[in-house]
Order: sequence, then C-alpha cells, then structure tokens
Amino acid sequence: MALAHLLVGLNGAGKSTLARSIAKRDGAVRDWNQWSRARRAQWRDAVLTAGHIPCCTT
Repeated sequence: MALAHLLVGLNGAGKSTLARSIAKRDGAVRDWNQWSRARRAQWRDAVLTAGHIPCCTT
C-alpha cells in the first residue's frame, strides 16, 4: 500500500530534515517532481523509440 506524507510548517521547522530521514528509512520518493520528471523521460524515450516524430522541440 502506498503512503504519502505531507509535511507542513514554518521555515526552519525541520520539514526537509524529517523528509530526508523518512526517505532514507523507507526508501521513499522524496521529491514528487524528481520522480515524475524521470517517469516522463521514460515515457518520452519509449514514444520516440516507437517512431513518433514530435511536432515541436523544446
């Protein structure tokens, strides 16, 4: 079962420190953007490998 932790608090309250310790302890994905960026790259590569020609480049 997936589990999500939402950390909220003031600057300097220790959110990042706690997030790092949870990620290390549980092998968790700490940064959703990092995970989704890697996943999008996999999908992009699969589509390009399948022969899709992109309409534009960025």
